[in-house]
Amino acid sequence: MSAQADGAMIATEAISLVNCCLPPPVRMTCGAPQASLYLAAALSRAGREVSVYDTAMDFRPETFTADALYDYLSAIPSRVLGLSLWDSVLPRALAATRRLKEEQPDRVLILGGPSASALGANIMRLFPWVDCLVVGEGETSLPLLLSFVESGNLSLDLLPETVFIRSNGQIAQGAGKAVRLLSEQIPLPDYSKIDRGRYKRLEVVTSRGCPRRCSYCSVNVATGELMRQRPLSDLFDEIAGLIGGDEDCIHILDDNFTIDRPRLHTFCEGFRDRFPRNSWSCYARLGDLDPATTDLMTTSRCCGIYTGVESVDRATLTSVGKATPAVDPYLQINEIAKSMNVTASFIWGLPEETMDALHSTLHFIDKLLDIEHVFVNLFQISPLSGTRLTHSMRDRLAFNEDCISGFVFPPFYAPLSEEEISLIRQYPIIFSAFYHDPSDLFLKKQSTIRTFLGN
Repeated sequence: MSAQADGAMIATEAISLVNCCLPPPVRMTCGAPQASLYLAAALSRAGREVSVYDTAMDFRPETFTADALYDYLSAIPSRVLGLSLWDSVLPRALAATRRLKEEQPDRVLILGGPSASALGANIMRLFPWVDCLVVGEGETSLPLLLSFVESGNLSLDLLPETVFIRSNGQIAQGAGKAVRLLSEQIPLPDYSKIDRGRYKRLEVVTSRGCPRRCSYCSVNVATGELMRQRPLSDLFDEIAGLIGGDEDCIHILDDNFTIDRPRLHTFCEGFRDRFPRNSWSCYARLGDLDPATTDLMTTSRCCGIYTGVESVDRATLTSVGKATPAVDPYLQINEIAKSMNVTASFIWGLPEETMDALHSTLHFIDKLLDIEHVFVNLFQISPLSGTRLTHSMRDRLAFNEDCISGFVFPPFYAPLSEEEISLIRQYPIIFSAFYHDPSDLFLKKQSTIRTFLGN
């Protein structure tokens, strides 16, 4: 089968990658756009001219509106734009790109990232101004897509099945086999595409994929369940290129950095030997951290961990596929906090959570806050796109601007416009992250949380 993509491109035309996400309230906490830099490396290797833009760095929270995003995108000189999107910015990005396509119809709009991976062709069907969409990792598929569009009428067998294009007004899907990069094939991010001096927070990604199946989490929707770990030699080379002084701290973004204990131990020993004056932090599961591992992390200058506790109620954890702790989490966090900072994250509003379970979790949080070097995040559950939780809630989702989870859209951002709200109301399965469970139990929990935070 062959197809010709709408919006033809000039051979080896340049592309601009846009990391389209909400800007942090404090710019110092903004890290480089990792996904865009990996893509840039692959595209440059394929002989493509590529530039990288980052809304997280270029906007303030209060100025990041759909109109401002339109102005931002329209000023980018490249005709071809590749936007990486997560749920939090999806309505804003779709509103901005609709206007962009109306006023500049020769633009070629390619969507990717977690939301595109979760929603796939549904975005193409509902929003006809989107020209192409890439599901999952783009290092192999995006160069193929660009070559396909440039070449005109070609067999869809040359496109992986993770790519969708608009052809003669219809949506066509690639018919070729999708290929995930092996560990050693993952390129080093191309930091030459950004002004590194603007990014004060140094972040790295050491692996992809997540074998765990928590029903509320969308991590493995884009990267799959099979873990692929970058060679530590490549990682240390990347870190060496990032570090500019003895005070620099490296923040490891992997959700599962501590899952492979032998690799973690090797990293700790290598980091300590190669960067003896620098520190690092990571995401960690408490179940991965025995005392010996925590001690080794401390001696290698690990300065903090971020851990998802979610709830202290075992039935609630089991209902969402989260492993229950074998060790009392209070005792474990108290012990770890003697040598490093611990940020513990909790979720309220899970469907199977009872009021008794919520009160137990809030009491636990109260105790944690008395421990020095412990910090707490408490988020309302958000039905993220593509998750099993959202699928189970699809027939009972409700939208109310006062009930949007702060995990997805914190209240200090520019308010949703009427157009954005209209899109959210019209397409709940696309913008599910802005919805909530409308039950009386949810409202009771919400009132309890507000009282707790007020106290």
